[in-house]
Amino acid sequence: MIPVRPSLKELFQAKAYATLTDLKQDIREPVDTITMYVNAKVSTLMEKEILALKPRRVIFNPGAENDVLAKTLRDQGVETVNDCSWILLRAGRF
Repeated sequence: MIPVRPSLKELFQAKAYATLTDLKQDIREPVDTITMYVNAKVSTLMEKEILALKPRRVIFNPGAENDVLAKTLRDQGVETVNDCSWILLRAGRF
C-alpha cells in the first residue's frame, strides 16, 4: 500500500505522497491497483495522472464511482471495479 493524500506525510507508517505524479517519480515497479476514495469531481481531475501510472486496475469505492473516468480507463485497457476494497480484501477477492 502506498498512500496518496496531499494533507499527509505518512499513513500507517508508510510514506504518503501528495499526488500520483509525485509517486510515479519514486516507484520502480508497475502499479497493479489504484483504489479511489475521492468523489468523481476530484478523480476526474486525476485522469492524466492515473493514465500515466498505467495501472492494471482501478477500484472505485462506494461514493467514489465515476462512470465517465471508468469508461476512459477501460478504453485504455485498465480494468475498473465498483466495490469496496476492504470487503474485497476480507473476502479474498482483491
